[in-house]
Amino acid sequence: MTDEKKVLYNLDYIKLLKLPFFPEKRGDLSVIESKKQCPFNIERIFSVRAPLNEIRGEHAHKECTQLLICLNGAVEVTCDDGKNSKTYLLNSPSLGLYVPISIWQIQKYIQPESVLLFLCDKPYDVEEYINDYNKFLNYRES
Repeated sequence: MTDEKKVLYNLDYIKLLKLPFFPEKRGDLSVIESKKQCPFNIERIFSVRAPLNEIRGEHAHKECTQLLICLNGAVEVTCDDGKNSKTYLLNSPSLGLYVPISIWQIQKYIQPESVLLFLCDKPYDVEEYINDYNKFLNYRES
């Protein structure tokens, strides 16, 4: 983590973004570009495909901002700022969930073969993850 002052966001900073989506008979097209539809420069991209009712995430990031997009199926994403939580339904590639740093996330895969795409503004760094909810609460309070 950098030496800069820790920034803590609350649920007000989480945004559900409408992404360009062009359905047609031959197949659908969705578009995401850094600093346009995605509000940051993309440094890392990964996807997760999980079975029905699987729970993933269960962590927060100290430095990494993410944009989550469900490419197939449906995923409920619960975001928690240590005081409040809210659940968002991602069920179309035309929706992106912007999640800033210091927000706890839980993803529940609610349809078979659901695929969630993650766009990140930082490369992978295991040290910037908070994987324990009590440590997350302490981080938010310190």
